[in-house]
Amino acid sequence: MVFLTAVAQASIITVVCSSYVVERTNGLKHFQTIAGMQLGAYWAANFVHDLITMEVTAVTTCLLFYFYQLPYLSAQISFLLYPFAVLPYTYVMSFLFASEA
Repeated sequence: MVFLTAVAQASIITVVCSSYVVERTNGLKHFQTIAGMQLGAYWAANFVHDLITMEVTAVTTCLLFYFYQLPYLSAQISFLLYPFAVLPYTYVMSFLFASEA
């Protein structure tokens, strides 16, 4: 059960990473900075949006563990803390890719 939910959590981060690669290759952030947006606000808004998206999935997973009475407390804690660790890593690693493929 924990393995299957971990695969589901990992697939969410691929969507986040691919969206930043597409955004960078199309120059969307550049257009927004030309329009007057500050980079700090850009990264903060993206982080909050991605964090909320991933935490909704993590909380749903933890609720399923609770309702099915699965005794995986350490896995639940890991799922809840996972977005805080993986999002900054994903932002940095997205610069290694030149295309979404």
